[in-house]
Amino acid sequence: MKKILIPVLFLPFAISAQNLFQMEVSTQNNDVEIRANNTADIASSDLELAGRDGTVSQETYLRFEGITLPSDAVINNAYLVFYGDEASSTPTVIKITGEIGGSLAYPASTAATTGQNIKSRNYSTSFAEWITAGCVLNQKYQSPDLKNVIQEMFPNGISNADLAFRLQGNEQGAFTVKSFSDAAYRPKLVIDYWSMQGSTASVVASANDDGRESTSGVMTLGSAYLQIGGRADSKDNAVRFQNVQIPADAQITDAYIEFYTYGASPAGNADIYSEIGNPDIYSTAAKNITLRERSVNKVNWQTAAWTADFTKNRTPNLKNIIEENRLSGWQSGNSLAFQFKGTGTNNSMAVRSFEGGVNYRPRLVVEYQNNGQGASIDGAVTDPALMNQLYINEISSQGTVAQDEDWIELYNNSDDNLHIKGGIYLSNKSTDRTLHELKNIFIPAHGFAVFQADKKTEKGNQHLNFDLKNSGATIYLSRKEAGNIVSQNELTYGNVPFNQSVGRLPNGTGSLTNFITPTYKVSNAEGKQKLDLAFSKERGIYPSGFDLTISAPAGTTIKYTLDGKYPSETVGTVYSGPITIDKTSVVKVYAYNAAGNSETIAQTYVLKNNYANENTSGGYNQWLYKSNITADEYAQAIAEIPVVSVSTNAEPSNTVWAQGSVEYIDNNVYSGRANFFSNSMTRKFGQESVAFYNPNLKFKFNADAGVKKANYPFFDAYPGDAFEMPEKIQTIELKQGQDNATRNVYNLGFMRYSEKISMNLQKEMGKYALETRYVNLFINGKYRGLKTMRNDFNPNNLEEVFGDNDDNYTKVNLQDGYFTNGIVEAGDGDTAVWNTIRSTATARNFQQFKNLVDVDDLIKFQIMFMFTDTENEAVAITHNTDADVMKAKFMINDTDGSFFGGLTASSSNVTLNPLGFAGGGGNYKYKWQLTASRNGPGALFGQFMGSNTNASTGNLEFKTLVKDAVLKYIGPASGSFSGTDGAPLSVAHVQNKMTETMAELDRVYKLDAAYMGYTGNVYQQWKTVDYPRILAQVPERVGFTLKKWLEYNMAHTLSATNILAADVITETDNIQIDNPNSGTQLYYTLNGKDPMGNDGVVSSDAHLYNGTFTLPAGNYSIAVRPFTTNNWGPISSKAVKVEAPELGKFVIAGINYKPLTNGDAEFVLISNPGNADLDVSGYTISDAVNYTFPQGTVIGQNQTIMLAKNLSLISGFDQYAKYQWTSGSLSNSGEPMTFKDVSGNTIDYVSYSSAAPWPAEANGQGYYLKLIAPDLDNTLPGSWESKSLTSSNAKKGSSKPVDKTEAVTLASIRVYPNPVKDVLHIDLKEKSVITIYNTGGQMIETKSLNEGNNTLHVSYWNKGIYLISISGQKETKTYKVIKE
Repeated sequence: MKKILIPVLFLPFAISAQNLFQMEVSTQNNDVEIRANNTADIASSDLELAGRDGTVSQETYLRFEGITLPSDAVINNAYLVFYGDEASSTPTVIKITGEIGGSLAYPASTAATTGQNIKSRNYSTSFAEWITAGCVLNQKYQSPDLKNVIQEMFPNGISNADLAFRLQGNEQGAFTVKSFSDAAYRPKLVIDYWSMQGSTASVVASANDDGRESTSGVMTLGSAYLQIGGRADSKDNAVRFQNVQIPADAQITDAYIEFYTYGASPAGNADIYSEIGNPDIYSTAAKNITLRERSVNKVNWQTAAWTADFTKNRTPNLKNIIEENRLSGWQSGNSLAFQFKGTGTNNSMAVRSFEGGVNYRPRLVVEYQNNGQGASIDGAVTDPALMNQLYINEISSQGTVAQDEDWIELYNNSDDNLHIKGGIYLSNKSTDRTLHELKNIFIPAHGFAVFQADKKTEKGNQHLNFDLKNSGATIYLSRKEAGNIVSQNELTYGNVPFNQSVGRLPNGTGSLTNFITPTYKVSNAEGKQKLDLAFSKERGIYPSGFDLTISAPAGTTIKYTLDGKYPSETVGTVYSGPITIDKTSVVKVYAYNAAGNSETIAQTYVLKNNYANENTSGGYNQWLYKSNITADEYAQAIAEIPVVSVSTNAEPSNTVWAQGSVEYIDNNVYSGRANFFSNSMTRKFGQESVAFYNPNLKFKFNADAGVKKANYPFFDAYPGDAFEMPEKIQTIELKQGQDNATRNVYNLGFMRYSEKISMNLQKEMGKYALETRYVNLFINGKYRGLKTMRNDFNPNNLEEVFGDNDDNYTKVNLQDGYFTNGIVEAGDGDTAVWNTIRSTATARNFQQFKNLVDVDDLIKFQIMFMFTDTENEAVAITHNTDADVMKAKFMINDTDGSFFGGLTASSSNVTLNPLGFAGGGGNYKYKWQLTASRNGPGALFGQFMGSNTNASTGNLEFKTLVKDAVLKYIGPASGSFSGTDGAPLSVAHVQNKMTETMAELDRVYKLDAAYMGYTGNVYQQWKTVDYPRILAQVPERVGFTLKKWLEYNMAHTLSATNILAADVITETDNIQIDNPNSGTQLYYTLNGKDPMGNDGVVSSDAHLYNGTFTLPAGNYSIAVRPFTTNNWGPISSKAVKVEAPELGKFVIAGINYKPLTNGDAEFVLISNPGNADLDVSGYTISDAVNYTFPQGTVIGQNQTIMLAKNLSLISGFDQYAKYQWTSGSLSNSGEPMTFKDVSGNTIDYVSYSSAAPWPAEANGQGYYLKLIAPDLDNTLPGSWESKSLTSSNAKKGSSKPVDKTEAVTLASIRVYPNPVKDVLHIDLKEKSVITIYNTGGQMIETKSLNEGNNTLHVSYWNKGIYLISISGQKETKTYKVIKE
């Protein structure tokens, strides 16, 4: 296999100065399938790249016409893009070569002569090998890198050339992609290349990409012309160009727009501006041009009269206004728009628009240099030391309508434009004032720049690497001056609600003011101020009542309510003095004056002595059993858990979202907490409980309520949770449930603890589950019972955990009647995504199913679902396109009462009968009788589980994974059937969770039962009857569940094996695997991968155990499974480190190739830095010189010997044993030097040189080459120094040497064993790219490796020396490896 090495060593911008060329197959004749009989298929709707269409062998050919790259172009990467046409899960191997030179057009005939013509052409010896794992309809696929192939095709550059590629499949598996016939998914060639020169051109592409606006704001779209010089009724015109590509590090040299005249028009004058950011298309909305943000800089264009139609004219250079846009957040690939402000009224400068003719549309041309300089503004100040008039001007810590992310605005109070190239810093840490360095930012004189504090720096220079705390913080602005960091400005803010801000008035230098109407990117003088109110008592829980005082600025009117309603200028009582708080109350306040308002503020005051005020006057059976609790118990219970207080204009609705204020008070539980307040939207939710007076409630914190996601620690992090708790939450639910103190559905009382227990048990299983906690609820100042609070399972919340935008997720309703098929309701995402998941499951394509569904999550869901007593209710959510963001995950929708057992009377005994529920599902016994329940949500689980009558049915891989999970999370299906100690669903653990929860709820449940119990003894029944009974049912629940999994062949019947080896052994130590399962085979892997492969076959990584074995030195993760027909046993794993025995090491450590006086005084030094003496008897060198070491020659540990041309000429070096070589001389200019052992294996190799970067002093100046340290790579010039033959002085080479300190850092990479026979191990501290070369400089392989231990199979390498270059962000090093 021929590989061509592309030299990029001297390209300083090869990474940053990139261009992307893309071209689709342009005609039907340019993708051709040639069959084995040479006939051609030119019009196929798809391409079978696997090399076989049915039983017919074939090859595929692609051709791309008219490609030109700049003359200095260097290809970084090139690849073909295809889109899947037919689903498959079987792998295939495709060999891709290229036609040498320009490709002639393919013949149009389908006859065999076409195939003969195309096949007989000259194709590259270089090739890319593409191993595919399967195919998904419409999914994008990218071939391996083709740059070596293209380099061989066109070694002297590509200019107006036609490129063609040959794709030969191995006729195994299937990989069928779309052809030219599908216009939306045509094959594409992509070339990513570096070039110093670059240009881009773009033509107005649609009718909505240009338009004009009248002086009254009316938009005109669809006209054949633009009047850019202005006329009496219209001064503003605009044009927009889509997908403009300008590399981030490129510097624009010229930019202009070409227009064609629309008839004759008089001389004209217009100012040209760039629209800031990524502009939308133009619409008919009023002032759709002038309301858009535009550049401060402008370019004036004056023209003489135009006298002829269809004449091309171009604007002046638009560089500065485009560069301003680039420095204001615009990114390559965005659209680029320009506004023209005409100064005349004489209908001047009439030009053709999109509708003015397909060949005469406006065209943007941008020319640039890939010099790494990036955007620049002529005349702007760039020295940070001169930017001392820059201020933090405004902050919004929860975002605004104009910008929904947190943002910080800077104001330039100077008369100069600023171009920040670096040296200006923003930070939210006093200990690190340089946390985020601003780069490539433009701020106009007396202008503004806004930065999103969103931790998303990958989105551009206007995005910071920190966010803003809702509760308040200090932001620091610093600059670099004379190498020192100078503190320039800071701004301290408090809790700033969504769509509000705090800023300086006047701009830059004024005092801080809160704005109820933020002034995003405009003067703070235009903002409406927020009036700050002061309350003598903050919201919270208090022992007793008090008088509440409210303070406001002079001239302010304060209105308030005490019934939860929203006060306003027309609603509420005018505050005139202290308000007496003598009972639990919610005080809602609104203050206003001419400068602004306070917005509505709610303050809830919960009084612990409010017991006396609770009575039955509210109806709905409230407080009928008040006497069951004492005043002291009331006071304790009301303050024992957090409080949620909701205040609304009316009782929450069960159908309509209504505005409500939400307060979360938890400083009674967590000392020092600030508590939480926000407006929100609220409503009831649920099925039967939605009609209760005491309902389930849901809150959403979003723009509908004029707020942002809530950023507050509502929940405690659960120990060991595999998923991070989201910082921000959009929707929160308060669950009441059917089985509660208020409502008696199954004569069971309040089993609400089930929700929290079931979620936490799932967390212990490593499944994503909801956060939960108990709260006391108040509505409009009235106690409304105990609730379970949880974060809702929806995309708005999940995007905070898994990333991306909730718009790219799909939510599936699997509740009740939808449990089996699921439905994507309007607004919940893409139905096609769910249909693909279900069709893949129906086809029982488990390998493709794994790409779409989080199988681990589905299995854990089903285990928990079948373990608990619930209806058939679930929700599924998945990302629409990117499995790396989130595959489909599942959540039990309603787990209230999930451990009640299904009894219809509280006096029933422990043994349970199956009981079904009206909504489907039932208790854990009944579910196993229901096909729908066993099959799981969407019937997905059932497609792979098989049956209880035939062990061979179902997918063996899937069933084994279920077995593993049952064993891990419950225990073995044998013995006592009580589960493994410590397992989440074991008897002891579940009982312990129940007991802990009962203790946590004792007092607050007693309070809730006194408030609205369905009977007077509900608390006693809950505590003394229901709890003991449910606790006693757990053993039966666990045992029954294990037996059912066993019945359905999804519990292990084989026992785990035991790997008998110490953690650290040597290469001579035997490894034994003890198998307690008679009649079974053992399969093991050495890389930690499962010996069971796809669909239950034996993995290609697995070895059959045939008795004890040894391993070469390295780190191994041994994984073992027993196997018999249709049955894999549990997996066992063990990490083993294998150390090599004590060995010597042969290292060329010194070379004197050009002595100062006598040329025959040449010598070579050989060291042994190994761990033992090294016998070199019979070792030879035959390239540079000739010599064979005599028998009995031994180099002692850490000793050095000398091999010289003439021992009589050697003086000094008395500490070394010396040998004289047989014949030959060392080259004065440099040459390879190879030593081999008695078997002919290369043991060390150095190719030295007299030229830089090798140390020059060794070239006849009285010095010799000496290896700096014996553990450095002696193939690298930087590892050597020049050592004086007469003194101890040493000089290093001109390239950067690798010193011992650096060697310690580089030691974080390990490459072993060396020499290597079959498997090479590479241990990395970071994700890196490795490139392997032979000694001739030819690239053998390149690939990306992850952090940790990686293995390369090198058995196919020829014997010899190879160089492995390892490049990561932290370090880069080249290693020499000897292949035996």
